[in-house]
Amino acid sequence: MLLSMQRKQQLEEQKEQKEYEAQQKREMEKLKEEERARKKEEEKARRAAILEQFKLKKAIEEAEREVRRMQFISRTHKTFEKELY
Repeated sequence: MLLSMQRKQQLEEQKEQKEYEAQQKREMEKLKEEERARKKEEEKARRAAILEQFKLKKAIEEAEREVRRMQFISRTHKTFEKELY
């Protein structure tokens, strides 16, 4: 009888140990998943920032082209006016 009780006690301890290990594993997996999600969000934000910088650069380049075009038109117009008078 004592052996039977000891065996039950051992089985219960083993069961508790397995449950504890399973819980630890679940917690580790949860932490890993949270880390993956955080990194994914950081990468998404980084890409969005790069895209915004690219759009800004292109807008500046377009504005500079427009200024050069307007300067060219202005110079051409002034030259044309001089020729008329």
